[in-house]
Amino acid sequence: MEKTWKITIEAEEPETGNEQAIIFFDSQEIIGKATLNKRFVDDLKWNFKNKQHYKIMRNVKNVKSSAGDKLAINSVGIILATVANEDIKSGFLFTKTDKGGYEIIALWPEDFARACKASIEIYRRMIVSIVQNPALFQEVSIVLP
Repeated sequence: MEKTWKITIEAEEPETGNEQAIIFFDSQEIIGKATLNKRFVDDLKWNFKNKQHYKIMRNVKNVKSSAGDKLAINSVGIILATVANEDIKSGFLFTKTDKGGYEIIALWPEDFARACKASIEIYRRMIVSIVQNPALFQEVSIVLP
C-alpha cells in the first residue's frame, strides 16, 4: 500500500485551533474502483436524517496525497464508522465524480485497509452494513468541508 491521502480536520470547536490529520490508504490497489450508487447515497441520507447516532460534521480543511495530488475541497467527504460494542473502526474517503456520483478513493485505518486487500468481502460487508444495518454501529459520521 503505497499511496496515502492525508486529510486535515479542524477540531470540533475551531476556536481551540487544534487540527487532526488522518492518513487514508488509496483504495485503487486495495479494492479497485468502488462507486457508490444512487440507492446507497439515498439510504445513507435517510439514515442521517432518522438515526441519532448518524452525524454530519463540517470540518475537513485539506486533502492531499503522498504523490502530491490535491483534491478540490468541495468535492470530498469522509464516512467514519465505529461498530457498537467492539473496537472496530472503518473510514472511507470519497469524492464526487464528473458525472455527479460518488467514488471511494481511500480507506482507513491501515488494519482495515489491509483486511480489505486480503478480502474485498470485508469492504463490501462494512459499506453495505452502514446503510442496511444502522444498529450495528455505535456512531457513523460524515465529515465534509
